[in-house]
Amino acid sequence: MLWSEISSARESLEVIYRKRHCAVWVVGPVAWDSVKYHDGQSIERPGGTGANVAIALASTGTAVKFVSYLGDDELSHKLDAHLKSSDIEALYTPIIPGPVSHVAIPVDEKGERTIVVISDDKLDQVSLVGKPIESEDIVVFVIWRSHFIADLKIAQSAGARTVVGSAALTDDAVGQADYLIGSREDFSGEYSVEDALNRFTHIVVTDGARGATLYGPDGSHFQPAHTVDVIDTTGAGDAFLSGLLHYLAVHGEINAEAMALAAQWSALTVSTEGSIPPRFE
Repeated sequence: MLWSEISSARESLEVIYRKRHCAVWVVGPVAWDSVKYHDGQSIERPGGTGANVAIALASTGTAVKFVSYLGDDELSHKLDAHLKSSDIEALYTPIIPGPVSHVAIPVDEKGERTIVVISDDKLDQVSLVGKPIESEDIVVFVIWRSHFIADLKIAQSAGARTVVGSAALTDDAVGQADYLIGSREDFSGEYSVEDALNRFTHIVVTDGARGATLYGPDGSHFQPAHTVDVIDTTGAGDAFLSGLLHYLAVHGEINAEAMALAAQWSALTVSTEGSIPPRFE
């Protein structure tokens, strides 16, 4: 047997181990989307960036645990059935009295969307306290809120890798996380990528149709976006994040290959109607 074959076999075993032992905890909202396209077509559909990422990621075979909440209204019943029909391994979605998050999404002729809040989310009542997080796991705060700081510490105390949304950049209470995912607009004014790397080991900066850049201790890597006919951009960011998380769960890192996978999945998503990224194939 050649040394290269031994190395390949070892890598394969490591991948199998991670897939069996690594769970991804997705913390974020589930919502109902009321969409209206520029041609007058209207669609009612499940959504919410947290649920979108959890469902898409679970379709890859990754063990996903979704932490969110549901209300006691009719839309919550529909969303509950929607989540239970997915590949998500475990749902932590307690009922909080009142309506679930509900948004209106007008989509223009270029596929660009605007989000108008009808019923706001109650993420301030969502917590990781008591959740069985293990050291091999990944904990993702899709949307960062300041009250998640205690939950971030829970994840870090368990030894899990942590991924935070862009709002953590402006939260001085967040001293460190493994990955921060943000848009180019987040790094304007007093916030620079160079300074942020003192707090976040790796940073992914998305820049819409232009692409995205990964920054880390070893430098940066730019991933251009694919050119496609855009129908609806609603789930583009969710698909991109799902691709990154899938690669991270399997390979233990986010690198150039992860960025390429994420860009491909994002392009596929914007070329279809819907906020949930198409099933991973």
